[in-house]
Amino acid sequence: MPGSVIQYRRVTPSFFAISAEQEGTIYYSRCNFSPLRGATIHCFDLVYPEPEKRAWDASSPASA
Repeated sequence: MPGSVIQYRRVTPSFFAISAEQEGTIYYSRCNFSPLRGATIHCFDLVYPEPEKRAWDASSPASA
């Protein structure tokens, strides 16, 4: 997804998260970095209809 479409972006030393809405669909991706140098990165992606935004946002770590 082009950077110009991203509506939410948060980057920290331990994770990054991005989100965008396009044509009634919300895309959310988050990657967590292991604290060990050279260790793994754990990522997940969510895709859901825009009408479900309130339900998903209420339970997301980004809203806390």
